[in-house]
Amino acid sequence: MFAQNPSLDTSSNNIVMENQTTHKVNTFSINPYRWILKTRIIKGFDELNKQNYHYLTNLFDDNVNYELEGDHSLGGTRISKGGVEKWFERLLRLLPSKFVVNSIVVSGPIWNTTAIIEFTDTVTPKFGQPYINNGIQVIKLHFGKVLKVHTYVNTNKVINALNVLYDNGIIEAKADKIEE
Repeated sequence: MFAQNPSLDTSSNNIVMENQTTHKVNTFSINPYRWILKTRIIKGFDELNKQNYHYLTNLFDDNVNYELEGDHSLGGTRISKGGVEKWFERLLRLLPSKFVVNSIVVSGPIWNTTAIIEFTDTVTPKFGQPYINNGIQVIKLHFGKVLKVHTYVNTNKVINALNVLYDNGIIEAKADKIEE
């Protein structure tokens, strides 16, 4: 399903964003803060699908802690917005992806909020077979600013894709982790 402008599919409460497929998440909340967070998260994934990570990083605190599990060039912990920006640039170069948000749970007060996102990531590397990786992100926020992100995906799929890239001459696939 496509839409020209963000709209609400009232039959399922799914949000539809411009030129994107329907996310499988109910954005309804009687709490305006939680509704705003859910819509910002969905927009962030949509912008990432367009290779634009800046929308997301603008939501981050300068000293954000961003972690992806695994011992590979995309794994590790970034401890600054600048480090996260470098990491997103590498991610988009190595493993271009299309994300669909399946569910979002937001809890806690505005000064100590947790958002848990379940997503499906369709990855199409330059070399090797495309694959699907399901993931979970746990995000900690303080007054709407992202303080911490921890992403859990099947790291074996990531490592296999990076190995194929490296075997085809993409040296960055085995580069040191970005941990700054």
